[in-house]
Amino acid sequence: MLLGGKEDREIARQAVAESQVKVTNLAGLTSLREAIGIIERAKLAVGPDTGLMHIAAAVHTPVISLWGATSPERTGPYGFEDLIIQGRASCVPCNRRHCSIGRICLKSITTAQIAEKIGMAFKRQPARRLCRAEGE
Repeated sequence: MLLGGKEDREIARQAVAESQVKVTNLAGLTSLREAIGIIERAKLAVGPDTGLMHIAAAVHTPVISLWGATSPERTGPYGFEDLIIQGRASCVPCNRRHCSIGRICLKSITTAQIAEKIGMAFKRQPARRLCRAEGE
């Protein structure tokens, strides 16, 4: 399932077109409250340094966070530091919103790296269970 704002519709459309599995594209179609509900029920989230990535961490959904221009050491998802993937480029982290060299840092992240982190995420003790046990 793809989530995001209206500005993410084109990249989400491209992702669906290139996907080899069925993908539900909700980019630009959900309210923030609806997106939070979806993320809260998800078994896993994957995404860049955005508000939705931080929401996933906040609701204890394991999140594989993808980092390019920004630094996970500064604003990474609390509790899921082992699932961080930092892109590579000589300018990382540049902290720029607009990239003049085509976001090569994010493009350097491979599907193999993401697959490895997915495996790690599913081997972890579920975060929700840990949080409940601590509060009991």
